[in-house]
This record gives sequence, C-alpha cells and structure tokens, in this order.
Amino acid sequence: MTFVDVIKALFSNYTLITVASAWFWAQFAKGVQGVIREKSLKGMRHIGANGGMPSSHAAGVSALCAASACLYGLDSFQFGGTFLFAMLIMNDAFGVRYEVGKHAKILNRIMKKENIEAEEKIKEAVGHTPLQVVVGSAFGIVIALFLYFVVYN
Repeated sequence: MTFVDVIKALFSNYTLITVASAWFWAQFAKGVQGVIREKSLKGMRHIGANGGMPSSHAAGVSALCAASACLYGLDSFQFGGTFLFAMLIMNDAFGVRYEVGKHAKILNRIMKKENIEAEEKIKEAVGHTPLQVVVGSAFGIVIALFLYFVVYN
C-alpha cells in the first residue's frame, strides 16, 4: 500500500473524518468567540482551549454516535456502544471536570488572598456547563448527518 493509498483510505473513512471534523469545528468556534470577545486575532489562541462553548468532547462523541447510527442502524452493537461511550464522556465533561474547574477557582482565590506563591495558576476552565455539552452534542450530530447525507452519499 503506497502513501497515497493510505491517505485516500483515511479520507474515505466517514467515521474518522466525521469525528475529526466535529472536534475541529467545535475548537475553531472557540477561537472565533475569542476573536470577537477580545476584538483581536490574538483571540484565536482559544482554539486550543479546554472548556468553553461548545464542548468539543461532546461534539466528537456525539458525531461518533451519529455516524454509528447512520452506518449500522439504531439497533446495532456499534450504535449501542458508541451511545454509552458518549454518555460517559459527556457526563465527565459537565460533571467531574466541571467540578474540578470550580475547585481550581476556589484554590486560586485562596492562594491569591494568602499570598501563596505557585509556579503557575491552577487551570480553571477544564469542564463544561450542561448547555455547552448540549450545544457541542448538537454540533457533532449536525456535522455527522451533513457529512453522511451530503458528502459521503
């Protein structure tokens, strides 16, 4: 198999392209929001941010789940597995990781108030609100359906 064959095979993989596209566009949306909020192209640095609107975690796993539904049907093992995986990841995004972010905010306030020196501030934006997860999920589903019905069929 040549390098060109490998590239063709990767780009013909609907599921891979769907998940990568959903993740990319969700992250890109964070960059665009950063540019608008900061009124500067420097806001594009948010393209690599964790947390924020929309959740790229939710976009990716929802795209995977929708792609499985399109390819194998709602009664398939593949859809069932990806659905449960998506629920686990989205629960983590707005449950555990959101709580970690709240704890980081409190710890940063305490360190500032008590003049505690740290090598760096604790990262606060690591999780998502339920709305960010819902919007990310919708984003992923729309991208999966668009790619399935418009591009790959």
